[in-house]
Amino acid sequence: MTLRKATTVIWVALVALSLPTWAAVDTRAIDGVLQKSVLASRDLGVIDAFVAQAVKNVLRTKDDTKVAEDRAILLSRVSAQGQYAQQFSESALKHITASLELASALPEARASVATMNLLILVHDLKDVSLVDLALDRLSEPRAPVAFWAASIATSETLVTAINRHAGSALGQRVTSRLSDLVTDGCAPEVLNLITEFASSLDGIDGQDMLLAIADLRMAQYEQWSVENEQLDTTLLKSLCTRINQNTSDRERLAMRFGQLYSYVIQRYAKGANSLRELQKRRTLGVIAEVEDKCIGTMLGAPSSALMRALERQDVTLLLAAHDALLGSRARVGSLVTKLQFSYGRAADGSDQKWPKPLQGPLAPNLSE
Repeated sequence: MTLRKATTVIWVALVALSLPTWAAVDTRAIDGVLQKSVLASRDLGVIDAFVAQAVKNVLRTKDDTKVAEDRAILLSRVSAQGQYAQQFSESALKHITASLELASALPEARASVATMNLLILVHDLKDVSLVDLALDRLSEPRAPVAFWAASIATSETLVTAINRHAGSALGQRVTSRLSDLVTDGCAPEVLNLITEFASSLDGIDGQDMLLAIADLRMAQYEQWSVENEQLDTTLLKSLCTRINQNTSDRERLAMRFGQLYSYVIQRYAKGANSLRELQKRRTLGVIAEVEDKCIGTMLGAPSSALMRALERQDVTLLLAAHDALLGSRARVGSLVTKLQFSYGRAADGSDQKWPKPLQGPLAPNLSE
């Protein structure tokens, strides 16, 4: 860093720290503008000044209640009126961008809180033009900042916008960045958000993300490093939905579904001495809900064999139900027969009709 740049950063931080902690946002002028159907240039300036004051308060304020008040004041002045909405959005982008830069120059603890508060504001504004503010912060080492960045990048508002304009630059930018995050690794809470996002996306982008997440989860099962088991309920149900839509990639989807579901069941059956009680309950919930919501729709007939085995707490019966459904070396599973897929290539080059066995736990999972 050059001396000039370092001096600038220090000056910015000192300015931010010297600002008053909180002063109520003046809403009189903006409330007058809200009543108008046609705006003059002076009115646009009022909007800009109002947004600037509210955003600066979110940056400056240390009191959570007052920060929430300032966010609420700003959000309550959002309008769909064309001129107003455009100026409001442009001003929000300008002033939040500037405030995020100021926040980055603050001492570490304060910087994290200020950045998080600004990202919560971006999330609540539901303005897709602000999404790049989140994409730039998805890999933040500070967990709260990364979580809120991911919440923006996977929001329902963004899903709607991407689905409405298939193949848009916005959609490609967001899905590419989130796919990179899956590959590079992210917190379980963030991965859950990305899974729900991918599940809601139409078209190939959502499907490719689901397949990548399934591959990641299978690798985590193989390493006995799984966290946040409930995520697999969302993932498996989403794969099931796509399989039932008879997509051209049905075999790839079915293979991921079968192998991942097999790993979930095997982990429960083989992990008695390594899984915590909470992990067991969560895994049981995945097995039960997926059988209830998915297996019957794919087979065309109700299925409850796995649930009966779980109710009896009979591991031998559970693994027998697993083999009947998903296959083993001794038999082809009913799901494999119905969907006509394989688990890859066997050693002799033929299609493998049974899932990979999950090796015994390497070590107790102490993440819970």
